[in-house]
Amino acid sequence: MIKMIIIKIKMIIKKIMLKNKNNKENYLFSGILPFIINIIGKDISNDADPFITFCFNISILTIIALICFTNAIAYLLTIYFMKIYSLESKFPIFKKILKYYEKTSLYFIIIELIIGYIILITIIIICLYSIGIFIK
Repeated sequence: MIKMIIIKIKMIIKKIMLKNKNNKENYLFSGILPFIINIIGKDISNDADPFITFCFNISILTIIALICFTNAIAYLLTIYFMKIYSLESKFPIFKKILKYYEKTSLYFIIIELIIGYIILITIIIICLYSIGIFIK
């Protein structure tokens, strides 16, 4: 069962990589956001409806917020599993590295949450402006 899932994931990745090879744009991505933007498309045509443009921009902002919160949860889970399995006592050689990771992860969590909340507040304000609540 797990082997089948892994094989399907590998096939999807190969298909996407083949699609990207056929593109004339040859980029290397170091994160998931450019990968997602490459899949859904970079631009909307100029003659598109303003509502479509608005929805596209809001969806990009929500994807960024979702990635921020997913990263924060992943950092918290990693720290939690490090404590449960007591990796510091099992691998005393890596004690300094694990302590350093734990401290820096807390800073990353704070940064990711701040970015996520700023984006969500921006989405709320933009939607309220588009509805006409803040127009005076």
